[in-house]
Amino acid sequence: MSFICQTSIRQLFLQLEYFQDEKKRLSLVQEVVVEKIGNQQRILQQYASSQKNAKLDDLAKTLKTYASKISLLSDEEQIRGMEGMASRCYFGAFSLLFDQQRWKWKGRSQHPAKDPVNALLNYGYAFLEREVRIAIMAVSLDARIGFFHANNGRKDSLVYDLMELFRQPVIDRFILSLLNRKTLKPENFSNEKDSIRLSEEARLLWCARYETYMEKIYKDYGGKTSRQMIRERIRQFSEQLRDSKQGREC
Repeated sequence: MSFICQTSIRQLFLQLEYFQDEKKRLSLVQEVVVEKIGNQQRILQQYASSQKNAKLDDLAKTLKTYASKISLLSDEEQIRGMEGMASRCYFGAFSLLFDQQRWKWKGRSQHPAKDPVNALLNYGYAFLEREVRIAIMAVSLDARIGFFHANNGRKDSLVYDLMELFRQPVIDRFILSLLNRKTLKPENFSNEKDSIRLSEEARLLWCARYETYMEKIYKDYGGKTSRQMIRERIRQFSEQLRDSKQGREC
């Protein structure tokens, strides 16, 4: 058996052992949800500051309150409920982040997308899924074994778990930039089978801008690109599992 294969098997058992520990799994869920809500709060706060918008500032403070309550919860369903409340607050404020006259927004609609902004979010999260999947493979984690989304064998739960860390700082940030810089136009979308989709021209433009964006260095990421930040954060997550094992053996 090769060294790489042995390493992958050890990592698999470590991942299973860690996620099956109720206290550790709860701690991971809290960590991810707090980080996600914190990312939502920072997006709203940034726009509140640039627009001098008191309503956005109040909503950002509400999200901060939600995040602070997560550590007090000891039940995963309660945490899911708080995450849902935070997401409704965040997406309820979304129309304040771009020109509502140009881009109609009536709330988050996943599949099918009911408007161009939701179509962009869905498209962007599909790209994010690929980024996270590659980063997970690089550290020999098993994408099928997660700790927050259901391990039902029909989807790679860990990918969806770790995507939560990057939706706002990577994809939402990019989409808001496209909207506010008028890179895309409402005419770039069509209604197909009751779902809004990007035109072929818009998809090509998206891909070009996306690659440029993902390779741009950001001070907020410690001088890393968005892609490097994703891979580094997932590497840290993997090390967190290994460090726990080593600490127990000492």
